[in-house]
Amino acid sequence: MSISDIYYALLRNSKVILCNEHEYNDPIEISKLIEKYNVKFIYCVPSRFKNYLALNEFLKSLKHVKCILLGGEKIDIDTLKILQKHTDIKVYNGYGPTETVAMCSANCIDLNKIDLNADKEIIKSIGKTLCNYEVYILDKFMKPVPIGVEGEIYIGGAGVGKGYLNNIELTNKKFIESPFKPLLKHSNKIYSTGDLGKWTEDGQIIYIGRSDFQVKINGQRIELSEIENTIKLYPDIDYVVVIHTKDTIKNNQYLICYYKTKENKNIDSIEDEIKKFASSKLPSYMVPNFYYQLEELPL
Repeated sequence: MSISDIYYALLRNSKVILCNEHEYNDPIEISKLIEKYNVKFIYCVPSRFKNYLALNEFLKSLKHVKCILLGGEKIDIDTLKILQKHTDIKVYNGYGPTETVAMCSANCIDLNKIDLNADKEIIKSIGKTLCNYEVYILDKFMKPVPIGVEGEIYIGGAGVGKGYLNNIELTNKKFIESPFKPLLKHSNKIYSTGDLGKWTEDGQIIYIGRSDFQVKINGQRIELSEIENTIKLYPDIDYVVVIHTKDTIKNNQYLICYYKTKENKNIDSIEDEIKKFASSKLPSYMVPNFYYQLEELPL
């Protein structure tokens, strides 16, 4: 439960429906709450929401819902396709780390007006900067990057915290003096998110991934999420997680791909097919070395 969850509802004269742990983990119980209280707005993490959508009862209960805010992770395109097929809900992709109190940017995805197959970039957009916030995308020299060029996302404005309790070292590393004159009359501190992004020509922010999810293998810098997103395009794949590991004895480095197939299909040849698919889409140094199929991937 965050500050924004409480006060957004309060300012709109609305009611906040709280789930207990059992309800939160059971989409049937969530469906009952939506029906009982005629819920109009849902805020959820994308991966959990996708699991809810696998249940017909939950999908049917969404007839009451007008708006869904997804945040905390990248949105899966299959989630949007399900919503587009069965509902007329507006979906918002929200972005804002805990250190900035609330969302600092958001993108409204109107499923009635877009072709998800043609416009896959839409789900990577975290929208435009919201009121009382400043977002900067800077290079390693703390200079603004040009449109379309990757950099780290920094946040300034009213919601930026003062630091971490009893952790001066981390506070000084993450909450830094802004090299720019603030546009808003707030603290001159900006928060270093560790997230990578780039600007579009119309002022939207494209989220790329975490800077600390980048690994270097044989001198090549690799973004693990890029590998995951590519393999996820294979038709029978539902979830993908790619990790980087080291062999401490031989000092070799490996990329390992864990995947779950749609409807848990057990296809004997799928591993070879995924390897071929990855090899056709990715540079050789980004193709995973090992593949393991799982029935479920932990959230």
